[in-house]
Amino acid sequence: MLTKKYAMITGAAGDIGSEIAQTYAKAGAYLALIDCDSEGLKKIAKKIKNCTTILANLREEHSIEQAVKKAYSVHPQWDILVNNAGIVKRGPLLEFNADDWDMIQEVNLRSIFLLSRLVAKKMIAQGGGKIINMSSNATFYGTPGSGPYAVSKAGIIQLTKTMAIEWGSSNIQVNAVCPSIIMTKLGRRIWEDPKNAEMKQKFIDKIPLGRFAEVGEISPLFLFLASSGSNFINGAIIPIDAGAQYNPV
Repeated sequence: MLTKKYAMITGAAGDIGSEIAQTYAKAGAYLALIDCDSEGLKKIAKKIKNCTTILANLREEHSIEQAVKKAYSVHPQWDILVNNAGIVKRGPLLEFNADDWDMIQEVNLRSIFLLSRLVAKKMIAQGGGKIINMSSNATFYGTPGSGPYAVSKAGIIQLTKTMAIEWGSSNIQVNAVCPSIIMTKLGRRIWEDPKNAEMKQKFIDKIPLGRFAEVGEISPLFLFLASSGSNFINGAIIPIDAGAQYNPV
């Protein structure tokens, strides 16, 4: 499905990023794995033969520029960009400080603008490409305790729509994926903790399937959006939440 395609993936050392990377690799793609976790990159690179690892701090514009430069030194054309990297810090708005707010916006939102702008220029010159942004279903609700995170993810949706319109005429399809809670290693530690049982049940009650998503249930959509089968899908905001956003509970 992705034979002879070249894909960059940010946050590639994390559970979700590494799952997307392995899915793309199995489909035949060559990968540039981008992350700030050097040890994590080494681990995922051992599982994927056709890849290059790029250490980058997505809070820093210069680091992003160097990451893109390295990718294009490996291969002159990249067909797919997956903006998956993201961070979260919980807490009520009244207790959030400006530095934490800025950190979340820089990693989750600003980096997508900076990285996509650089790659899109190359994609325009080569005749097209695919950009897939990781958002969240937290953008569809009020999010007490996760306000700055949800703001960053809502910004991704608007950025995706604008990119889709501005770059669509250059045959670049830009779409966003909005998952609900995913049972990563961190997710399991949080939601299997008895002290979070009441909050967990509130979330579960809103999900018609009565459970959280597994990591492997996210990557198939990213594979489709990277493939030629999605060539007429542009500016789509796609939830993976089992219908939770439509549930009035």
